[in-house]
Amino acid sequence: MRTSDYLLITVMALSFSSASVLVLLSRAPGPVAATWRLVFSSAILMAFSAATGRLRELSALRKRDLALLLLSGVFLAAHFDLWMTSLYFISVAVSVTLVDSYPAVLVVVGRLLFKESYSARELLGSLVAMAGVAMLSLLDPSARFLYGVILSIGGMISMVAYLSLGKAMRRMISTTSYTLVVYSSAAAVSGLVSLVGGFNMVRYGPASWAYLLALAVIPMMGGHTVMNYLIGRRNLIASTIAMMAEPVGSAALAYVIFGQVIRPEEAAFMAVTLLGIGVATTPRRP
Repeated sequence: MRTSDYLLITVMALSFSSASVLVLLSRAPGPVAATWRLVFSSAILMAFSAATGRLRELSALRKRDLALLLLSGVFLAAHFDLWMTSLYFISVAVSVTLVDSYPAVLVVVGRLLFKESYSARELLGSLVAMAGVAMLSLLDPSARFLYGVILSIGGMISMVAYLSLGKAMRRMISTTSYTLVVYSSAAAVSGLVSLVGGFNMVRYGPASWAYLLALAVIPMMGGHTVMNYLIGRRNLIASTIAMMAEPVGSAALAYVIFGQVIRPEEAAFMAVTLLGIGVATTPRRP
C-alpha cells in the first residue's frame, strides 16, 4: 500500500475509536443515535455531491444497482442499530471487540465471493479470532450479558454483509455516490426502527445533539467513508485492518470517561481475538 493509504488507515483507527463513547455520551437509544448519525452524514455528502456535480452520477444508476445500494443501506442500519444498542448492556471493550471481529470473517468472504487470495496463515488467524469471540461471548452467563453479546455479534454479521456488498458496488460507482445512497437509505431504516420502537427522536439537550453530530463527523466521515474509499482500491482486509485498533482505543476512552475497567479474563479473550485478527490481516511479504 502507498503512504497515503497508511495515513488514511490511521485516520480510520482514530475515528472509529471514538464511536462507542460518543453513542453513550449522547444518551440516545441505539437506533436513534444511528438515525441522526446517518442523517447528518447524508446531509454532508449531499452538500458535497451538489457542489461537485456528483448528483448526475446517481441518475445513471440501473435499477438493479440501486436496489443493491438500498440493500447495503439496510445492512448498515442493522449494524448500527444492533451494535449501538449492545453498548447499553455490555462493556465498551467487549462490545467493540465482538463487533470488530468481522475482518476474520471477511477473509473467508473475500476468498469465496471475490476470489481474493489468502494464505493458510491468514485463514488460521481467522479461526483463532473466532475462537476468541466464542470465549468472550461465553464469559458471563447472565441474560443481560448474553443479550448484549447477541446484539453485538448481530452487528458484526450485518457489517460483513454491508462491506461485501460495498466491495461489489464500489467497482462501479464513486465513493461519494455510493455512500450518499447507502447512508441515506440506512438513515430511513434506522428512523423507521426508532419510530416503531417508540423512542424519543428529538427531545435531547444541546450536549446530546453535539455528540450526535460528532458521530457523523468523526467515526462516520473519518471512519466509514474513508473505509469505503479504500474498499474500491484494496482488498477487504487491507481496507478494514484499522478496526484492530478500535477495541483498544475505545476501551481506553471508556475507562477515562466512564471508569469502565476491563477484567483480567476479558483482557485475555480480547487479546486472543485481536491476535487472530492480527495474524489474519498482517500483509504478506512480496
